[in-house]
Amino acid sequence: MPLKKDHSQETPSSAPDNFPSTQKSGWPNPVNILEMRHRVPSFPIEFLPTPFRSLIEDIGDRTQTHYEFSAIPLMVAIGAAIGTSAVLQPKEHDTEWRESPALWGIVIAASGSKKSHPATAALKSSTKLQQKFEEDHNKDLEEYQKEYAAWKANADPDSEAAPHKPIRRTIMVNDATQEALASCKNVLTDFKSLGPSDAGKPARNTCL
Repeated sequence: MPLKKDHSQETPSSAPDNFPSTQKSGWPNPVNILEMRHRVPSFPIEFLPTPFRSLIEDIGDRTQTHYEFSAIPLMVAIGAAIGTSAVLQPKEHDTEWRESPALWGIVIAASGSKKSHPATAALKSSTKLQQKFEEDHNKDLEEYQKEYAAWKANADPDSEAAPHKPIRRTIMVNDATQEALASCKNVLTDFKSLGPSDAGKPARNTCL
């Protein structure tokens, strides 16, 4: 039976020696938060739907890591998958204010806390789907190059339009710079848009 990791975290108690003890201009002395010892509440895993809760518990127990290390990436991925197919209207009569489950998450922990492996495990399905999209894109690109070469060889002013270059479908990115994200035209759209595109129409992109 695996050891149960304490899924709460404790802040450090050490404080710098040069911490100011007085303050001018009538302001009160600041509180030294580094001397305050308190336990960060455990991640409320009971609020997750049962299938996801079981997954997070399994990952946490197997890797002996905090549940939030895998739960936060999974929640963001689920929100991206839902996209705008489901929205929440906070006010009954205000139909213009609607919120989609677009989530932003970040895991903050010390170096060496084993953050990467739980996140990778939680996003395993999304990673496999992205790999499938890459394989399909490479095949589509190879077919496009053949069709384009044939079209170019026989091109004339009255010929039909050139074949459309396939668009890479993306649901995950490792580069969060503006330049990299610019390739994702439809952020947080429904996963239905990631299915096979209609004839002659490029598939839409979704970024996670």
